[in-house]
Amino acid sequence: MKIYLAHPYAMKEYAKELQKKIEALGFNVLNPFDSTKYHKQLSEAWFAKPTQKLAEQIVEKDLRAIQKTDISLIILGTCITYGTTCEMFYSHSINHLTLVLALEDFAKSHPWVMTCATEIFMTEEELLAGLDKYND
Repeated sequence: MKIYLAHPYAMKEYAKELQKKIEALGFNVLNPFDSTKYHKQLSEAWFAKPTQKLAEQIVEKDLRAIQKTDISLIILGTCITYGTTCEMFYSHSINHLTLVLALEDFAKSHPWVMTCATEIFMTEEELLAGLDKYND
């Protein structure tokens, strides 16, 4: 099974550590910030000088990546961002399996999160244990 790991850029290091744990369970994880050289180049270019063209390239890349995976895992922490929540909504809108790791209480009880999430996990431990049922 392939997982798209949506998260805010500010949580990049946390997401990398979580990615290792998920991969240890046998999942293939696509991290939109650095899964390929192209992903890294787009991210670096964006943070150097944002442009409309780069914005469109990033969004199209992310949407295609979500479509190519089996599960979208959305990390919602203290720094919820537009991109991460848009990825959650898109995943839900295409009837994709959408799992949410809500690291803050307010995230789990938001109507949009509750509606878009197939399942909500409150801790990393719950998530890692819960992923087992989705592993082929």
